[in-house]
Amino acid sequence: MSTKIEVVRQAELQRVVMQNGDIRAVILPELGGKIGSLVSRKTGREFFLQHPDRPYRRACYADPIGDYDISGFDECLPTVSECPYPEPPFADVVMPDHGEVWSRPWKHEIQGEELILEVEGVRLPYLLRRKTRLSGPVMELDYEITNTGNQPFKYLWSAHPLLMVQAGAQIVLAPEVSEVLVDYSAGNRFVIGKSITWPHALLADGSSADLNTIRGPEQKTADKLFTSRLSQGYCGVSFPGTGEAVFFRFDPKLVPFVGLWICQGGFPPDGPPEFTVALEPCNGRPDSLVTAIARRECPELSAHATGRWTLQVEIQTGKP
Repeated sequence: MSTKIEVVRQAELQRVVMQNGDIRAVILPELGGKIGSLVSRKTGREFFLQHPDRPYRRACYADPIGDYDISGFDECLPTVSECPYPEPPFADVVMPDHGEVWSRPWKHEIQGEELILEVEGVRLPYLLRRKTRLSGPVMELDYEITNTGNQPFKYLWSAHPLLMVQAGAQIVLAPEVSEVLVDYSAGNRFVIGKSITWPHALLADGSSADLNTIRGPEQKTADKLFTSRLSQGYCGVSFPGTGEAVFFRFDPKLVPFVGLWICQGGFPPDGPPEFTVALEPCNGRPDSLVTAIARRECPELSAHATGRWTLQVEIQTGKP
């Protein structure tokens, strides 16, 4: 099925609209290559979180990501949490909050039915390229990172798609996932740095939490969790009431982990509470590059070498 690609300008920002008979995606090259919207054309459901009360605006490099729209699908690289690079020759160079590339304008080019985006690193020497194409109900993202320097470096890449969820939605992980690592937990309901069972975890008071079932913002919880290294490369959120779902598929040899940001009204601590789930296929864990390097759970890119991986975002529709 052919893909129509249209470039439009709205509110002084360029938007690339890609659509076929199944899905429509809106990409904003000037906002870090953000995928602002992913809609099923069969049902009209928007799958990515929208914030009409927080309009898009260009980010300043190294600003906190929470100062901006908090919506859609951003790219995180070379870290997620702000931290200093721990090793020479880049020792003590600060890697910004959620990385460098989400806050940078990307160059873009349309070739046939593909959108090609690329951006250069600032504090580490790299060129990141992403090709986007649609195939039926699937958005295919092909990534390529090249070390343009003369020294190797370690890095984290994480997808950061904030999903529009509702009470009753279900998080789907591969059956092999029986425990997850806690990287953040609002109110310390789980111990950071420890593993808990999935999907049913014990709280400090002895009660049980069903982590895979979304309830609502009245829960006032927020947890960032990570799977262990996977052998099955998929994760998703299903909506049992309508039979719809969004799934992320990847090669676990190249993208071996999934981060889970499950926010039900417990974050941010000093602002309007958020209600969203982010399923984040990633090549390392946890969010801090410093910790990932210490745990030996992130890749190293040799001088002038190139790394490649692919992420597929599939929209499913059907009967409940």
